Amino acid sequence: MSDGEVDGAAGSDGVVLSVDLYAEERVLAAPGARLVRQAAVRFGRPMIYPVRADELTGLNERRTDLHERQFLLVQFPYELEALPINRRYESLTVQIDFGDDAVLALDVMPPTYDGPDYPDLDRVDLDVRGIGRNRVSWDLRCPDPDAGLRPRSRIMQVILDAPMGVQAVSAIITAEAVVVRRVLGLETRSTATTPNGSRITLSLDGRVVVGPAD
Repeated sequence: MSDGEVDGAAGSDGVVLSVDLYAEERVLAAPGARLVRQAAVRFGRPMIYPVRADELTGLNERRTDLHERQFLLVQFPYELEALPINRRYESLTVQIDFGDDAVLALDVMPPTYDGPDYPDLDRVDLDVRGIGRNRVSWDLRCPDPDAGLRPRSRIMQVILDAPMGVQAVSAIITAEAVVVRRVLGLETRSTATTPNGSRITLSLDGRVVVGPAD
């Protein structure tokens, strides 16, 4: 996908940003290892919504600076690229770095379909990090490592605590996946990562701009 402003869907499949993942592999007759593309995390169009202070819950309702802050809900839809039949995802980590000390993650909310009320076939073990910071990440792992993660659509939601008057939020997205490959009954694991992150900027007026990280 080319860099720049996104107008509607980025392509026929609606992918706004594809984060390609690479791992080092040794190649016959080559002097050393080289980076080989293993997988990708594909993001649909993210959405950003204002959140009223009176919609906050828990101890946030007691804050004395609510009138000085702006709260935003950002939704990141994404899915794993489907792998060949002899490969599977053992785990996935996605990191979103907002890069501004004044913009903090107030809460990170996984969708309900990753919760305990869904069938085991759809469940994942999920860990979230970064609440209260300007960098959030989440890890996905299938409870059954032999099954792997299903490459279906997911949504991660982040509530941001930002200074009053913010009109756009910028973030750098990176990812890492452990990919298992089975050949002739033997399994090998490789950790595929993002060589360079991608930057995405979301404006409250609906504009989305993507490009390389600085």
